[in-house]
Amino acid sequence: MKWHLRVNNHGEYLISNTEGTEIAQAFSEQYAFLLLDALNHPATIMAKYPPQDGREWYCQCARCGSSVYEADEEFSGVCMSSPEWCEANPLPRREHIKRGKVEWFTL
Repeated sequence: MKWHLRVNNHGEYLISNTEGTEIAQAFSEQYAFLLLDALNHPATIMAKYPPQDGREWYCQCARCGSSVYEADEEFSGVCMSSPEWCEANPLPRREHIKRGKVEWFTL
């Protein structure tokens, strides 16, 4: 879903989705554009568990980008690739990340 910015008659910056539902109001242009940028670009975080912010989070190995093992409500964070492959094939600028670190992301 894409988010849009408009200015109302009172000079307030309003952020709404493609259906026109307004979700935020900002009183400065700078803050409005920061918020709009955060909404329109996926978020990522490296942590054992995802944030509990109501969004749907997906996970992958933070080093190589492979899937990580999840079983129902249990989460182990184990990279599904072999240790050799994961170590030999890091994502760009992820050479310093250790195997087993989990990256959570939204779409």
